[in-house]
Amino acid sequence: MPKELPDINNYKTRIDVIEEVARQIEKDLGIEFPLKLSGNPDLAYTELFEQTLPVLKETINDPLFSFKHLLYKIDINETKLSQAFRTEVDANEFEIYTRLIIERELQKVATRRFFKSSLNK
Repeated sequence: MPKELPDINNYKTRIDVIEEVARQIEKDLGIEFPLKLSGNPDLAYTELFEQTLPVLKETINDPLFSFKHLLYKIDINETKLSQAFRTEVDANEFEIYTRLIIERELQKVATRRFFKSSLNK
């Protein structure tokens, strides 16, 4: 019987995981400078969000940038995206995009770690 994939919320306070997510975001957004975290596990996710949000805003305004391509590349679920815009009425569009991107990258990292640890057993 296959094991259930990990809950990403369990990884939001793991510095090693959030650092890996930051590297993935840098790669996918083409960020030339590293996103820096303080090392405080309670603040790591928030710090990542606060640094990714302005970069995403700036990236979207680049005339050579294709936002649809980015969402496809990161593999943001269209249903989740639509649902977020319907339910998160107090958040602006960039906050929603940032949250969904971080959560998807976190899901990728957690899944890779899960399968890597399963193979090593």
